Amino acid sequence: MKKITLLLILAISLNAQGLKTLLNSASNNNELLKRDNLKELSAKKGIEAVNSSYYPTVDIGAVAQNSNPKTPMRPGTTYIGFVKLNYVVYDGGAKKYTKAQKIYELSSIKDANSQFKQSLFLQITQDYYNIKSLNDLIKALRFKKEAIASQYKKIKAFQEAGIIGDIELYQLKSALESVKFNLNSLNLQKLTLLSNLSLKVGKRVKHLGNSHFIKRSVSLSPNYLVKSLRAKVASIKQSANIIASANSAKLNISLEHNAYSYARYDKTHPKGLSNQTNITLSAKMRVFDGGTTSKKAQAVKLQAMSLNYEANYRLKEQKNNFKLSKLRIKNIRVQIKSAKSALISAQKNYNAILKKYNAGIIDNTDYLDALSSLAEAKANYKKALNDLEVAYALYYFNAGKNIKGYIK
Repeated sequence: MKKITLLLILAISLNAQGLKTLLNSASNNNELLKRDNLKELSAKKGIEAVNSSYYPTVDIGAVAQNSNPKTPMRPGTTYIGFVKLNYVVYDGGAKKYTKAQKIYELSSIKDANSQFKQSLFLQITQDYYNIKSLNDLIKALRFKKEAIASQYKKIKAFQEAGIIGDIELYQLKSALESVKFNLNSLNLQKLTLLSNLSLKVGKRVKHLGNSHFIKRSVSLSPNYLVKSLRAKVASIKQSANIIASANSAKLNISLEHNAYSYARYDKTHPKGLSNQTNITLSAKMRVFDGGTTSKKAQAVKLQAMSLNYEANYRLKEQKNNFKLSKLRIKNIRVQIKSAKSALISAQKNYNAILKKYNAGIIDNTDYLDALSSLAEAKANYKKALNDLEVAYALYYFNAGKNIKGYIK
């Protein structure tokens, strides 16, 4: 039996997944992150499209024209094949501003994706340590269950021998059934958390390994949300420049070559040219539009100003959360010391009560109270340790760092 138990523990250990493994799996398998990757790829294609717009365009085509009755001095049917090359020499800066706008937009999307990814990593970290705390609580209740079951077996033997009555036996049986119910509820809760974690990670998670955060001080840097908003502001400003460029001077050159063929011609409806090449240089500039373009550009600039206020607010919010994260760590460290002292006290009290209980000096009530206090103290101490790990994850997250880089 012991060999089977050891083999089972070994198998679970080998299949257990650490926090960094789970985060790597989420990076590769989470469908929302895949969605964001496609958004980023789409933005890159937008930049490539602008780069391609600097090249001249070439069009080819054909026209067939039939006149009935025939127009004097023109053939009845004319066939035209043409090649046209068009090149925008200067477009008022529209392409330049559009490219800058697309580059800032890509930067904003990248930072927004990174912010979402870090938020997802934080959620996975919180789920991970919540499950670890739940496992520790289940372990404490199992210890309680085994202790009660052992005493129940002993008391039942005394009752069957007629040494004691039924009251103590029923008390232990009631306590045992209560622990079983609590364990069933906790196991259901654990399955729920594992299911949610598996969805975020992108694969099924059954067992968790041991992972810890490096405990060090870091400085604050603007997080990806702030960076994304700032890049969005720059992108919107370039959009205003694109609008304003509509009134700038524009220069265009085109080259068109036409080849002609005819049918239904005679002396009064002769053939025309066999081919013709036209070169056109055109320039234009809008000198008055009633201020429409200027007002449109101003409206867009106001959007940028509005978003810039949000970026400033989010940075202040991050700084505030960063300060609170440091206070949370200090508070949990105090909590760990308190929980450890409570555990030592509960363990000593339980050992003393157990001796008196076995000697028949005290009854079931005192024993069960001491046992419950010990199980609760064990669970509280482990939870405090796990809460410290989550506190450091929040600390690094609010500092604008990649939390995965601080896992060992």
